[in-house]
Amino acid sequence: MQRTIWHLRRRRARGYAIVASVALLAAGLAVFTPGVANAQSGYEQIILAHDTGWGMYAADGVVQNSPIAVHASWGTWVGNNAGPTNEDGVSGTGYTFEAVTTNGNELNWCLADTDENGQAQLENCQAGGTVFIPVYNDGGYYLYSRYFLNLGRKEVLAVTPPPPALSAGPAVQVIPVSQLNSNWYYRWAFSPA
Repeated sequence: MQRTIWHLRRRRARGYAIVASVALLAAGLAVFTPGVANAQSGYEQIILAHDTGWGMYAADGVVQNSPIAVHASWGTWVGNNAGPTNEDGVSGTGYTFEAVTTNGNELNWCLADTDENGQAQLENCQAGGTVFIPVYNDGGYYLYSRYFLNLGRKEVLAVTPPPPALSAGPAVQVIPVSQLNSNWYYRWAFSPA
């Protein structure tokens, strides 16, 4: 009898340990899961999800009309919640991504694109084309342009595959989802800066 009680207590202790381990694991995944939640918690880097050596940056610095490209030395951004979006079958929280200077200044210049197949650039954060809706897909996020969704077109930020060298990478632009193929990188990730 004494042995049976001891075994029951031991099993119960193991059960508590398993429950506690699962809870800790779930909490750890919530904290360490990369994604859009990070975009609200301070400075972020927007990187290619399947080629994490490359990230977005403002090629001419944090100034109006600075073209956006990818580079091995990427820029820093602040993700600001722009509210819920449910347009053309795409729903989620929209974000503006404000560029941050190397000195840590936020100057109200955000990632924007209103020109299909034209290069993304920095525009005033209140301008059209500055809100993007991250939608998880296969290890990264499509960044849907709310500007184009409002026009009834599903367009996401994409880039041609970057070169292997540390030179400036290709331009970031919006393209129709229907044109996504192996000639484009279009899944993005967020990494704390």
